[in-house]
Amino acid sequence: MTQPPNYPMPPQQRPPKPKTRAAWLIGAGVVAVFAVLVVIGTVMKDETTDAETATTSAAEWPTMPDPTVAKTSAPAPVPTTVPTVQRTATATLSADYPSGLNARCSQAPADDVTKIQAKFKDSTQRLAHAVILTGADGRKYLGASVVKADGVLVQKSDVWVHTISSGWTAATGGARSTTTWPKTSDVVTNVDLGGEDVQTADRCAYDWAKISGYN
Repeated sequence: MTQPPNYPMPPQQRPPKPKTRAAWLIGAGVVAVFAVLVVIGTVMKDETTDAETATTSAAEWPTMPDPTVAKTSAPAPVPTTVPTVQRTATATLSADYPSGLNARCSQAPADDVTKIQAKFKDSTQRLAHAVILTGADGRKYLGASVVKADGVLVQKSDVWVHTISSGWTAATGGARSTTTWPKTSDVVTNVDLGGEDVQTADRCAYDWAKISGYN
C-alpha cells in the first residue's frame, strides 16, 4: 500500500492579541474631543451668521419711533413776579342822601366836611357819605367814608367828634390814620367812643356807602 507523501506542515499563525483597555479609552477620548471641536465650530459659525443677519437687517430697516412714547410739549414757564393788583372804584359816588337811614342822622353840612378834609394826611383823599347827628351832650358826631379822588374806597366809615372847646377830633382808628386831628379821648372828657352816638354815626355812613354800591 502506497503511503501518501509526507508534506511538511506550514507554520501555525498566532491569533492577534486583543487590544488592551487603556488603548480603547484613549481612542474613545480622541473621538470625544474631535466631536466637541466639531460642535463648537458649528455653534460659532451659526452665531457669526446670526450676527451678520441682524446687522444687515438693522441697516436695511430704518429705526421707527416708539408709538408708546407720547410727544409732549415743554411746560409754560411759571412767572416769577407777582402781578400788581390795582384797586378800582366799585361804585359811583352819589351826593343824594338816601332814605331808610337812622332817623337821628342827616346829611352833614358842606362846611363841616370841608373843615375835616383840611387835615387829611393825603391830599388826594376826601370824605363821602358824610352824615351828622347831635348827641344829648350837645356834641356833633360826623360819620363818613374816606375815598380817593377817583372814587376808590379807603375807609368805609369813620367818626369825628366836635366840641366847642376842642373843635374836631378823631374818634375812630380810621379817622386818626387818615387825618391829623387829635384823638378824641386825649382832648375830650367824659366821651364814650363805643357809645350809641359814635356807633349810630358810624352805622349811618356805612349804610350809605353800602347803598352806593360799596359792599
